[in-house]
Amino acid sequence: VVEDASSVGAVDAVLVCVKEYSLAAVAPTLTPLLHGEADGEPTAVVPLLNGMGAPEVLEAALGARARVLGGLCKVFAWIERPGVIAHKGPSDTAVLFGERSGGEPPRVRALAELFASAGVVCKVAAREEGGITSAMWRKFIGIAAFSAVGAATRATLGEVLAEARTRQLYAALLAEGVAVATAHGVGGLDEYAAAQASRAESLPKASTASLARDVLAGRPSELEAQVGAMVRYAEGKGVAAPAFAALYAALLPQERAAARTDAAAGARAPR
Repeated sequence: VVEDASSVGAVDAVLVCVKEYSLAAVAPTLTPLLHGEADGEPTAVVPLLNGMGAPEVLEAALGARARVLGGLCKVFAWIERPGVIAHKGPSDTAVLFGERSGGEPPRVRALAELFASAGVVCKVAAREEGGITSAMWRKFIGIAAFSAVGAATRATLGEVLAEARTRQLYAALLAEGVAVATAHGVGGLDEYAAAQASRAESLPKASTASLARDVLAGRPSELEAQVGAMVRYAEGKGVAAPAFAALYAALLPQERAAARTDAAAGARAPR
Protein backbone atom coordinates (compact mmCIF):
# COMPACT_ATOMS: atom_id res chain seq x y z
CA VAL A 1 0.00 0.00 0.00
CA VAL A 2 1.40 3.37 -1.03
CA GLU A 3 0.11 6.93 -0.88
CA ASP A 4 2.18 8.25 -3.76
CA ALA A 5 1.77 6.57 -7.16
CA SER A 6 5.13 7.91 -8.33
CA SER A 7 6.83 5.50 -5.93
CA VAL A 8 5.46 2.55 -7.91
CA GLY A 9 6.39 3.47 -11.46
CA ALA A 10 4.82 2.34 -14.72
CA VAL A 11 2.48 -0.68 -14.65
CA ASP A 12 0.53 -2.67 -17.24
CA ALA A 13 -2.92 -2.17 -15.71
CA VAL A 14 -4.62 0.15 -13.22
CA LEU A 15 -7.93 -0.57 -11.51
CA VAL A 16 -9.84 2.57 -10.51
CA CYS A 17 -12.19 1.78 -7.62
CA VAL A 18 -13.04 5.14 -6.04
CA LYS A 19 -16.38 6.86 -5.57
CA GLU A 20 -17.34 8.86 -8.64
CA TYR A 21 -17.26 12.16 -6.78
CA SER A 22 -13.54 11.58 -6.08
CA LEU A 23 -12.63 10.61 -9.64
CA ALA A 24 -11.77 14.04 -11.05
CA ALA A 25 -9.25 14.62 -8.25
CA VAL A 26 -7.80 11.09 -8.38
CA ALA A 27 -7.44 10.73 -12.16
CA PRO A 28 -4.42 13.05 -12.67
CA THR A 29 -2.52 11.33 -9.83
CA LEU A 30 -2.46 8.12 -11.89
CA THR A 31 -0.10 9.57 -14.50
CA PRO A 32 3.09 8.15 -12.90
CA LEU A 33 1.62 4.65 -13.32
CA LEU A 34 1.39 4.93 -17.11
CA HIS A 35 3.87 3.61 -19.66
CA GLY A 36 5.67 6.24 -21.69
CA GLU A 37 4.65 6.79 -25.31
CA ALA A 38 7.86 5.09 -26.45
CA ASP A 39 7.17 1.97 -24.38
CA GLY A 40 4.72 0.42 -26.82
CA GLU A 41 1.41 -0.78 -25.45
CA PRO A 42 -0.34 1.89 -23.34
CA THR A 43 -1.32 1.07 -19.77
CA ALA A 44 -4.81 -0.43 -19.46
CA VAL A 45 -6.96 1.61 -17.07
CA VAL A 46 -10.12 -0.13 -15.85
CA PRO A 47 -12.71 1.91 -13.94
CA LEU A 48 -14.97 -0.19 -11.70
CA LEU A 49 -17.49 2.48 -10.72
CA ASN A 50 -21.28 2.63 -10.58
CA GLY A 51 -21.95 5.34 -13.16
CA MET A 52 -21.35 5.78 -16.88
CA GLY A 53 -19.02 8.78 -16.95
CA ALA A 54 -15.74 7.41 -15.58
CA PRO A 55 -14.11 6.41 -18.90
CA GLU A 56 -14.48 9.92 -20.34
CA VAL A 57 -13.10 11.56 -17.17
CA LEU A 58 -10.08 9.24 -17.21
CA GLU A 59 -9.40 9.71 -20.92
CA ALA A 60 -9.48 13.48 -20.53
CA ALA A 61 -7.05 13.36 -17.60
CA LEU A 62 -4.63 10.71 -18.85
CA GLY A 63 -4.48 11.12 -22.62
CA ALA A 64 -3.02 8.69 -25.13
CA ARG A 65 -0.69 6.97 -22.63
CA ALA A 66 -3.72 5.19 -21.16
CA ARG A 67 -6.05 2.71 -22.83
CA VAL A 68 -9.25 3.25 -20.85
CA LEU A 69 -11.53 0.23 -20.86
CA GLY A 70 -15.11 0.00 -19.70
CA GLY A 71 -15.70 -1.97 -16.52
CA LEU A 72 -17.95 -2.74 -13.62
CA CYS A 73 -18.09 -4.88 -10.51
CA LYS A 74 -21.13 -6.98 -9.65
CA VAL A 75 -21.00 -7.12 -5.87
CA PHE A 76 -23.15 -6.43 -2.83
CA ALA A 77 -20.71 -5.25 -0.16
CA TRP A 78 -20.00 -2.43 2.24
CA ILE A 79 -17.52 -1.32 4.89
CA GLU A 80 -18.80 -2.71 8.18
CA ARG A 81 -15.95 -1.15 10.14
CA PRO A 82 -12.35 -0.22 9.33
CA GLY A 83 -10.63 -3.24 7.81
CA VAL A 84 -13.83 -5.32 7.61
CA ILE A 85 -15.88 -5.62 4.39
CA ALA A 86 -19.32 -7.25 4.58
CA HIS A 87 -20.12 -9.18 1.41
CA LYS A 88 -23.77 -10.18 1.10
CA GLY A 89 -26.31 -10.94 -1.56
CA PRO A 90 -26.32 -13.13 -4.69
CA SER A 91 -23.60 -15.54 -5.70
CA ASP A 92 -22.96 -13.99 -9.13
CA THR A 93 -20.26 -11.63 -7.87
CA ALA A 94 -17.88 -10.85 -10.73
CA VAL A 95 -15.73 -8.24 -12.41
CA LEU A 96 -16.65 -7.38 -16.00
CA PHE A 97 -14.59 -5.29 -18.39
CA GLY A 98 -13.83 -4.89 -22.06
CA GLU A 99 -12.92 -2.60 -24.91
CA ARG A 100 -15.67 -0.04 -25.37
CA SER A 101 -15.21 -0.34 -29.13
CA GLY A 102 -15.76 -4.10 -28.93
CA GLY A 103 -13.34 -6.91 -29.61
CA GLU A 104 -11.05 -8.79 -27.28
CA PRO A 105 -7.41 -7.81 -27.87
CA PRO A 106 -4.56 -9.71 -26.19
CA ARG A 107 -4.22 -7.20 -23.34
CA VAL A 108 -7.86 -7.74 -22.35
CA ARG A 109 -7.52 -11.53 -22.39
CA ALA A 110 -4.27 -11.32 -20.41
CA LEU A 111 -5.91 -9.15 -17.75
CA ALA A 112 -8.84 -11.57 -17.48
CA GLU A 113 -6.42 -14.46 -17.03
CA LEU A 114 -4.62 -12.52 -14.30
CA PHE A 115 -7.89 -12.04 -12.42
CA ALA A 116 -8.71 -15.73 -12.79
CA SER A 117 -5.29 -16.78 -11.48
CA ALA A 118 -6.00 -14.73 -8.34
CA GLY A 119 -9.32 -16.51 -7.82
CA VAL A 120 -11.45 -13.54 -8.89
CA VAL A 121 -14.46 -14.36 -11.06
CA CYS A 122 -13.96 -12.26 -14.17
CA LYS A 123 -15.74 -11.94 -17.50
CA VAL A 124 -14.82 -10.07 -20.66
CA ALA A 125 -18.03 -8.50 -21.96
CA ALA A 126 -18.95 -10.21 -25.22
CA ARG A 127 -19.65 -8.19 -28.35
CA GLU A 128 -22.68 -10.36 -29.17
CA GLU A 129 -24.21 -9.34 -25.84
CA GLY A 130 -23.76 -5.66 -26.60
CA GLY A 131 -20.25 -5.41 -25.17
CA ILE A 132 -19.15 -3.61 -22.04
CA THR A 133 -21.16 -0.46 -22.79
CA SER A 134 -24.40 -2.44 -22.69
CA ALA A 135 -23.30 -4.18 -19.48
CA MET A 136 -22.47 -0.83 -17.89
CA TRP A 137 -25.88 0.59 -18.82
CA ARG A 138 -27.62 -2.45 -17.34
CA LYS A 139 -25.85 -2.00 -14.04
CA PHE A 140 -26.39 1.76 -14.18
CA ILE A 141 -30.15 1.39 -14.62
CA GLY A 142 -30.41 -1.06 -11.74
CA ILE A 143 -28.21 0.80 -9.27
CA ALA A 144 -29.67 4.23 -10.10
CA ALA A 145 -33.24 2.98 -9.57
CA PHE A 146 -32.40 1.14 -6.35
CA SER A 147 -30.38 4.08 -5.03
CA ALA A 148 -33.06 6.65 -5.85
CA VAL A 149 -35.95 4.83 -4.21
CA GLY A 150 -33.86 3.71 -1.23
CA ALA A 151 -32.42 7.16 -0.52
CA ALA A 152 -35.76 8.93 -0.92
CA THR A 153 -37.70 6.50 1.29
CA ARG A 154 -34.90 5.77 3.80
CA ALA A 155 -36.11 2.17 3.52
CA THR A 156 -34.52 -1.23 2.93
CA LEU A 157 -35.23 -3.20 -0.22
CA GLY A 158 -37.65 -5.42 1.66
CA GLU A 159 -39.57 -2.42 2.97
CA VAL A 160 -39.72 -0.86 -0.50
CA LEU A 161 -41.10 -4.06 -2.03
CA ALA A 162 -43.59 -4.62 0.80
CA GLU A 163 -45.49 -1.41 0.01
CA ALA A 164 -47.49 -1.35 -3.23
CA ARG A 165 -46.79 2.31 -3.98
CA THR A 166 -43.02 2.13 -3.46
CA ARG A 167 -42.89 -1.14 -5.41
CA GLN A 168 -44.61 0.67 -8.27
CA LEU A 169 -42.18 3.58 -7.93
CA TYR A 170 -39.21 1.21 -8.18
CA ALA A 171 -40.74 -0.41 -11.28
CA ALA A 172 -41.32 3.03 -12.82
CA LEU A 173 -37.68 3.98 -12.25
CA LEU A 174 -36.48 0.80 -13.95
CA ALA A 175 -38.78 1.43 -16.91
CA GLU A 176 -37.53 5.01 -17.24
CA GLY A 177 -33.93 3.83 -17.11
CA VAL A 178 -34.61 1.36 -19.93
CA ALA A 179 -36.19 4.12 -22.02
CA VAL A 180 -33.15 6.36 -21.49
CA ALA A 181 -30.66 3.60 -22.33
CA THR A 182 -32.63 2.65 -25.44
CA ALA A 183 -32.53 6.28 -26.58
CA HIS A 184 -28.75 6.15 -26.18
CA GLY A 185 -28.53 3.17 -28.53
CA VAL A 186 -28.52 0.24 -26.10
CA GLY A 187 -30.50 -2.71 -27.43
CA GLY A 188 -31.88 -5.91 -25.97
CA LEU A 189 -33.57 -4.31 -22.98
CA ASP A 190 -37.18 -5.35 -23.66
CA GLU A 191 -37.31 -7.70 -20.68
CA TYR A 192 -34.75 -5.98 -18.49
CA ALA A 193 -37.05 -3.97 -16.20
CA ALA A 194 -39.24 -6.98 -15.41
CA ALA A 195 -36.21 -9.22 -14.91
CA GLN A 196 -34.51 -6.72 -12.59
CA ALA A 197 -37.67 -6.29 -10.53
CA SER A 198 -37.96 -10.07 -10.24
CA ARG A 199 -34.29 -10.38 -9.26
CA ALA A 200 -34.83 -7.84 -6.46
CA GLU A 201 -37.19 -10.33 -4.84
CA SER A 202 -34.28 -12.76 -4.33
CA LEU A 203 -31.93 -10.25 -2.69
CA PRO A 204 -31.62 -9.94 1.11
CA LYS A 205 -34.55 -7.91 2.42
CA ALA A 206 -32.20 -5.75 4.51
CA SER A 207 -30.30 -4.63 1.41
CA THR A 208 -29.59 -0.94 0.89
CA ALA A 209 -27.61 0.92 -1.76
CA SER A 210 -24.37 2.67 -0.82
CA LEU A 211 -25.85 5.95 -2.04
CA ALA A 212 -28.77 5.55 0.36
CA ARG A 213 -26.44 4.69 3.25
CA ASP A 214 -24.37 7.82 2.55
CA VAL A 215 -27.49 10.00 2.41
CA LEU A 216 -28.75 8.57 5.70
CA ALA A 217 -25.38 9.26 7.32
CA GLY A 218 -25.26 12.84 6.03
CA ARG A 219 -22.21 12.13 3.87
CA PRO A 220 -21.61 13.20 0.26
CA SER A 221 -23.01 10.56 -2.06
CA GLU A 222 -23.00 9.54 -5.71
CA LEU A 223 -26.34 11.28 -6.29
CA GLU A 224 -24.97 13.27 -9.24
CA ALA A 225 -23.26 10.26 -10.83
CA GLN A 226 -26.33 8.05 -10.58
CA VAL A 227 -29.71 9.76 -10.20
CA GLY A 228 -28.61 13.16 -11.52
CA ALA A 229 -26.79 11.55 -14.44
CA MET A 230 -29.89 9.57 -15.41
CA VAL A 231 -31.92 12.80 -15.43
CA ARG A 232 -29.32 14.52 -17.62
CA TYR A 233 -29.09 11.55 -20.01
CA ALA A 234 -32.89 11.63 -20.31
CA GLU A 235 -32.98 15.37 -20.94
CA GLY A 236 -30.23 15.06 -23.55
CA LYS A 237 -32.40 12.70 -25.62
CA GLY A 238 -35.77 14.27 -24.86
CA VAL A 239 -36.92 11.22 -22.90
CA ALA A 240 -39.47 11.68 -20.11
CA ALA A 241 -38.13 10.47 -16.74
CA PRO A 242 -40.48 12.07 -14.19
CA ALA A 243 -39.79 9.64 -11.34
CA PHE A 244 -36.03 10.10 -11.57
CA ALA A 245 -36.43 13.87 -11.91
CA ALA A 246 -38.68 14.11 -8.84
CA LEU A 247 -36.41 12.01 -6.61
CA TYR A 248 -33.31 13.83 -7.80
CA ALA A 249 -34.91 17.16 -6.90
CA ALA A 250 -36.02 15.83 -3.51
CA LEU A 251 -32.54 14.56 -2.62
CA LEU A 252 -30.52 17.48 -3.99
CA PRO A 253 -30.80 19.90 -1.00
CA GLN A 254 -29.42 17.32 1.42
CA GLU A 255 -26.63 16.46 -1.02
CA ARG A 256 -25.61 20.09 -1.22
CA ALA A 257 -25.67 20.39 2.58
CA ALA A 258 -23.52 17.24 2.95
CA ALA A 259 -20.98 18.64 0.49
CA ARG A 260 -20.76 21.91 2.43
CA THR A 261 -20.29 20.06 5.72
CA ASP A 262 -17.60 17.83 4.21
CA ALA A 263 -15.76 20.83 2.74
CA ALA A 264 -15.86 22.66 6.07
CA ALA A 265 -14.51 19.60 7.88
CA GLY A 266 -11.69 19.35 5.35
CA ALA A 267 -10.79 22.98 5.82
CA ARG A 268 -10.53 22.47 9.59
CA ALA A 269 -8.40 19.32 9.35
CA PRO A 270 -4.73 19.70 10.34
CA ARG A 271 -2.29 19.75 7.46
